Parts: sequence; structure tokens; C-alpha cells
Amino acid sequence: LLSNPALWQEFEAAERSGAVTKIGVSVNRADELSQLDALSIKPQIIQAPVSVFDQRFVNPLRAALDRGVEIFVRSSFLQGAAFLDPHRLPPALEGLREKLLLLRQISAREALPIAALCLRF
Repeated sequence: LLSNPALWQEFEAAERSGAVTKIGVSVNRADELSQLDALSIKPQIIQAPVSVFDQRFVNPLRAALDRGVEIFVRSSFLQGAAFLDPHRLPPALEGLREKLLLLRQISAREALPIAALCLRF
């Protein structure tokens, strides 16, 4: 969509015709939201990756929510990494060790499963 903003007009036409009820976007980087805004693209739904370890989208999504945009979150469990044993991480994920240990400490202290912490944060 960012590389071909004219598609947005087609999406709006589909909405006007009743072919779809709402138009949304899925983003991977927080700057994509500001780029869409600069192009006057106003989605009714935004899907973004948000987790206890990745909160880049929290403020932009709060602003969108205040404007009435529906928010759908993906990767709440960081693609499952939240459940990995911090002492048996593959080399590519070793940078998560301290965060995973902290997550386990909070889970134990609050008597909440990791899944609940990830969804409630």
C-alpha cells in the first residue's frame, strides 16, 4: 500500500459498494503508521505486532484507538519465544535471556501464567 497508495482508493470503492465493511492495514514497523497518515490513508482497522518485549506500537496504537480505529494485535507471545526456556535458547534468541528470566520472575511473583502476563500487559 505504501508503494502504491492508489490502491487505497480501490479499497474505499469496495467499501462504498458494500463488498467490504471495513478497511484495514497490517503493519510491521511503527513508522508505517505515520507514512500512511502522510498519504491521507485512514484505516478503520490496524493490525500490529505488540508484546511485552516489543512495545514500539503502543503509543501510535493508543492514538489510533482514540480516533476510533479498531486494533488487532499479533505476536503477543513473540512468536512463541515467551514460552522458551531461558537457559536453552537457540543462538539467535540469546539476547532475550534476561527478558525471559524477568518475565518468569514476574509470573512467579504475581502467580500468573506467562500467557496471561503477555495478554494482560
